[in-house]
Amino acid sequence: MKKATFPRMGHYTEAFETLTRELGYEPITPPKTTQETIKLGVKHSSDFVCFPFKTTLGNLIQGLDKGAEVIIGVGVNPSKRVLETCRFNFYSHIQEKILKRLGYKFDMIYIMSGGTNILQSLKRTNPNLSYFQVLKAIKKTWSKIKEIEEREYCFEKKDINIGLVGEIYTLLEQSVNYDIINKLKKLGVGVHMSLTLSWFLKHQIHLTKEDKEIVNEVKKYFPKRIGGHGWESLYNTIYYAKNNFDGVIHLLPMSCMAETLVEMPMNMIGEDYKIPIYRFPIDDNISEVNLVNRLEAFVEMLKRRGI
Repeated sequence: MKKATFPRMGHYTEAFETLTRELGYEPITPPKTTQETIKLGVKHSSDFVCFPFKTTLGNLIQGLDKGAEVIIGVGVNPSKRVLETCRFNFYSHIQEKILKRLGYKFDMIYIMSGGTNILQSLKRTNPNLSYFQVLKAIKKTWSKIKEIEEREYCFEKKDINIGLVGEIYTLLEQSVNYDIINKLKKLGVGVHMSLTLSWFLKHQIHLTKEDKEIVNEVKKYFPKRIGGHGWESLYNTIYYAKNNFDGVIHLLPMSCMAETLVEMPMNMIGEDYKIPIYRFPIDDNISEVNLVNRLEAFVEMLKRRGI
């Protein structure tokens, strides 16, 4: 059985392990993301590439160093003419070239995005599997994802409630965002996660539902959908305002074009809907102490605002 590695993604790393195993590979999970991981990725990346690219590249280097022979990546299908407006879809292609230039020997297996049938895509990762086995892998992985979400992202309403919006990896990788959910919970705050992996997967196959009224309101601030999750950040900010949340925290990785582009219309939404927005840019220079201090100040401001 070949050994396969993959980038970490917070609590969902467990689900990636499940999928890898069900596809017929021995999962080689990279160690928990640390400053050492980030330094490895930064060392071999462009200064201005998105921060998640650097972090996941560090994950893959550490996975290969643990003996992985295969990398399972996500990317656009080069044989299809699909307009992709987020650099994420090209991460694996560039990371493969960087890693091979560094001297690593491995096979790169792509789980394609951009309209590719997920069943066929997963079967291509291991042609020896039957479609029944692939369906079984999908079902088992989906069950693991839902189990993780019930455990980690169940919203409990409190006196002060905050919605988290932003780029999905930065929201979900707690080693990157310094476990912001638990830090807020320790401050007595109810925290709602706007984007989850189950939402992302359903969105990929067009099964997510949106409130048409909110969609029309978003269009007043931004004309159309944008790559990454910039549109969702605007949509969810209005959603939280309409559902009487006390504030919104916007997490965005440095150099993410989608999230930085929607900063200004998001600020306009905050003013028009009277909901405070606090923005946390995330990169390799962020200080956990600084983040904690700013969180405490934001929560205190929301408490005083509600008096």
